[in-house]
Amino acid sequence: MSAAPKVFISATSGDLRGVRQVVKEALLTIGCHPVEQTNFGPDWRTVEGMLEAKIGDCQALIHIAGMRYGAEPDPASLPPDATRRSYTQMEHAIGRRLHAERGDDGFRVYAFVCPEDFPYDVPLDSDGQPAAPEPEEKARLQREHRAALLGGEALYRTPRDTAQLAASILALREEVLALRREQAAVREEVRGARKSILGVLALVIVLLAGIGGGLWWMKRDTGKVIAGQKEIAEGQKLIIEGPKITTAGIRKQILLGSEKKRDRDLAEAGSAEPIEREKLREAALKAHELRISRIDELAASFTELEGRADATAVFREMTRILEQEGVEMALSYVAEQKGGILDRIRKRKETERQQTRTELQPLLSAAGLQASAGQTVAARVSYKQLQGLDPDWPEALSDCLKNAAFQ
Repeated sequence: MSAAPKVFISATSGDLRGVRQVVKEALLTIGCHPVEQTNFGPDWRTVEGMLEAKIGDCQALIHIAGMRYGAEPDPASLPPDATRRSYTQMEHAIGRRLHAERGDDGFRVYAFVCPEDFPYDVPLDSDGQPAAPEPEEKARLQREHRAALLGGEALYRTPRDTAQLAASILALREEVLALRREQAAVREEVRGARKSILGVLALVIVLLAGIGGGLWWMKRDTGKVIAGQKEIAEGQKLIIEGPKITTAGIRKQILLGSEKKRDRDLAEAGSAEPIEREKLREAALKAHELRISRIDELAASFTELEGRADATAVFREMTRILEQEGVEMALSYVAEQKGGILDRIRKRKETERQQTRTELQPLLSAAGLQASAGQTVAARVSYKQLQGLDPDWPEALSDCLKNAAFQ
């Protein structure tokens, strides 16, 4: 199963709260798993280690620089030679370092520098009231950070509003597909390397056992080593491919979902009038029985479809969420993806329809020639065939009516 690429969102929560949500939704739409960190400790060393681990587990980082510096570790905890940075600036620095170490195929950083007239959120204090402006020292540090982004060699974008920012994230769809392909290639390389290493180890074990003398010792030690190799290989497979989706796990979650519905229906029946109460209870229990009679088939269909090579990223993620988090969370995820899926299908159908009409155009023109040449029957058959292939084609309908006089 190809896991969704993880993308870390780096932005101040004070003035970019809405932006963080927009970016999160856009990432889900293109099949990514958004990762955030909103709680930080006061000590620089603790925060840096935590961020390195969390960002290092991702494949990309989206850094959005606004006008506010934001929160920062206690400056007193910094070493004498350390650069003073806010949490979001630390996140960007870690992302750039990972990019330098791993390259484009291993880690990517997308920077967005919002202009001064960007529709920022109003920063709030702990009481929910508009926060005071930041001290000049923090404002200066943020200006320097923005200048470094704008003057550096790394690519950046300057969105004028949240809509343009969301469009930029959605435009990363092709790069997400490249990330998925790279993840698949890495898994294949790891599998190949593991097979080679295990083969060499087995050969070395056989040679050492032979040198040590005695087929009995060779058999005993080789058996232990091979057993250990299998255990390591299974552990590596679990890490590389993730936990395997099982029909039993999905069935359990679907059953829980049906039981929750049954319990809600029974609770409603309990508050009804005595005359209706028993009828509603029976209806709730029968509905539950009908639902669970279909559970095995439904659960099996999820595992079968998820394991197919042509399964989409959305379907695989929905199946993962279903098994791990339940029916309601899976449905919530699909609801978030629905708009994007329907929009892609509509565009695809329109493109296919236009391509079909382009290919049929010579036949439509030929039908007009048949009608003009007095080949009435042939023209009628041609128009009928074209209308059967595309009943709503305006040009075909118009030409058919125009050339009716020739028939």
